[in-house]
Amino acid sequence: MSYRLDLNDIHEAAHETLSRYYDVFYETHAAGQVERQTTHAAPPDDRFCLPERFGKGGFCARKIAGATFSEVDLCFSDDTYLTHTTQEDLFYVGATLGSEATLDVAEQRRSHGFQTHMLSLGYGHQGESWRTAMAKEERIHSISFYFTREHMQQCVLEFDRPDLQDQLHRADHMEVFAMAALGQRHRHLISRLTNNPYRGELRKLYFNSVAGELLIAMLESVCVEQPTPIALSQRDRELLDLARTLLLEDVRNPPSIAQLANSVGLNEDKLQKGFKLLFDQTIFKALTEHRMAQALEKLERRDKSIAEIAFEAGYSNVSKFIAAFKKTYGKTPGMIRKDRLYALPRKS
Repeated sequence: MSYRLDLNDIHEAAHETLSRYYDVFYETHAAGQVERQTTHAAPPDDRFCLPERFGKGGFCARKIAGATFSEVDLCFSDDTYLTHTTQEDLFYVGATLGSEATLDVAEQRRSHGFQTHMLSLGYGHQGESWRTAMAKEERIHSISFYFTREHMQQCVLEFDRPDLQDQLHRADHMEVFAMAALGQRHRHLISRLTNNPYRGELRKLYFNSVAGELLIAMLESVCVEQPTPIALSQRDRELLDLARTLLLEDVRNPPSIAQLANSVGLNEDKLQKGFKLLFDQTIFKALTEHRMAQALEKLERRDKSIAEIAFEAGYSNVSKFIAAFKKTYGKTPGMIRKDRLYALPRKS
């Protein structure tokens, strides 16, 4: 058994709540409508859920900084074919977090591939139709920001890329203009975005702040002109994934570049350049950001002193730890701990 879902049959397939959402979504500007057709009602936080007969997951969409934010996180219970006709011209910058996806575009007689853990800057043309096949239990997970042509061109102006500006101006069919690896900075922001600790107005403020920072980080990665990359085979990617795992296993005693290269069977040059290409950051920065992320979690638990947290993060000098932490988060560990204390709800 398999399902064939036409993502444009929203008014016929969806409940009244979803129809209202559909109208608002197009009013504010939108694209990939996977979410809309496959939902019934809107749970809290503007999130729509996939009907249980199809699988699990859902999506949400909100206006942020002149763009439309969309998160899709779906897993189908059977082999599923998705079809969609783009209803507006739209530009996007997005991150593929789940399975890789291939869109077959009828008008172009060609396919567009979206690799997992990659960022894409692209365009969808009004009236173009695409089709993709999703295997049973395969997870679709993506986070994207959608723009009008004018708004996207204004954003790209900041990066001094006349070649990219020209591509945006001439775009008249579905295409991907630029790609970049999903880096640790993006992962950290996405984690913060999807684990919002607040409610009510604070929840909205927190979302807008983090989403805006994520949008800028994604645009910086895909719009800054990249040097000609080295070629990475599938085997190289597997070895680099292993290298990252080994690097972050013990942050108190991390391996040296030479030890890491020897452990995975790559030369040091290939290891460092390949790591930067695949993860969009240097080995040192990956280690530092992981250390800081762990330190932040421990600060919030409040069961250890800052000196203990620094030691467990691999710093024998507390001052150096504090400096690295402030460079990452903009505040010292003590300031973060104080902020968290005041943010706790008061007992009535």
